[in-house]
Amino acid sequence: MRTVNSKIWAAAWGLAVLVAAGCSEPTRCEDLTCGENAFCDEATTSCTCEPGFTGNPATGCVQEVTCDGQSCGDHGTCVVVDGSVICACDVGYAGESCDACAEGYGPEGSDCLTKKTVPCRDAAPANATSVAAAVEIAFEAGAWQQPTDCDWTCNTGFGQV
Repeated sequence: MRTVNSKIWAAAWGLAVLVAAGCSEPTRCEDLTCGENAFCDEATTSCTCEPGFTGNPATGCVQEVTCDGQSCGDHGTCVVVDGSVICACDVGYAGESCDACAEGYGPEGSDCLTKKTVPCRDAAPANATSVAAAVEIAFEAGAWQQPTDCDWTCNTGFGQV
């Protein structure tokens, strides 16, 4: 640094800079224009997106979208599609949080199924015993179908009507 005519001259980044009353030191980013939600990083002389934003800092940054805090339950996975957070549901599940059964699937406990096995004893009439232990039934037209393949025999002392 040297003093010339009561003014102080300094060399910075290879430029002669006047540091005195009424003058200011130019910044490295002075001539750089960054996009929306971006700023010029003096250390690198390049545009950088603001924290929490992503994209092209030269043309503009958008708010970063993440799955943080999004619950898709036990039957879905959080994904970001076109800047929106959605749940990609497992096969058979639907709803914003994948907590409902999709069309053609019926609830069975916490699962959504198209078929399930049921014990035939539940289908036998009073005073009868099922021959088969269990059969498979389907979920159709919005309801579980009644078992039709359960054979049964009348208990001792009772006859078939």
